[in-house]
Amino acid sequence: RPMSPQHAPGAGQAAIRPVLQRLDALTSQLQGAVTQTRMQPVGNLFAKFPRTVRDLARQMGKTIGLEVNGTEVELDKSVLELLSDPLTHLIRNCCDHGLESPDERARAGKPATGRIVLNARQQGGLIWIEVSDDGRGIHVEKVRQVACDRAFCTPAEASALSTDQLLQLLF
Repeated sequence: RPMSPQHAPGAGQAAIRPVLQRLDALTSQLQGAVTQTRMQPVGNLFAKFPRTVRDLARQMGKTIGLEVNGTEVELDKSVLELLSDPLTHLIRNCCDHGLESPDERARAGKPATGRIVLNARQQGGLIWIEVSDDGRGIHVEKVRQVACDRAFCTPAEASALSTDQLLQLLF
């Protein structure tokens, strides 16, 4: 008995291929829509830092300005939540350790108001978030001493570390 064209080997696969392609396209669209709803601008996170800086400046007797850029850059909501504490810590360190008092800044020939810059940008497939200040910088020898005090390394090991290696200990 001859096979009908509907029952020939491969005929079922050919008939279902357009259905599977459509299902794949719909699944991709759904995934994209779900991902897009989870995306939020970093400005939602950055919005809390002006008050943080203002409060810290008042407590420390410093004058500090905060510049925020790239608030429209979007990240997944869960990533933003994970960044909140580390960014707060970095901002606090800028206020506390990075920026000098108004008197010290005047002696160094700097404006009395210290400046912190919080910047977000997208480059290629990556999101870069940068925190910087116009303060005195990191005292590398103090990092070396604290590394030894906290048993991250021996004094001999610490003296062999490059500046970049020492700075990595902060992270």
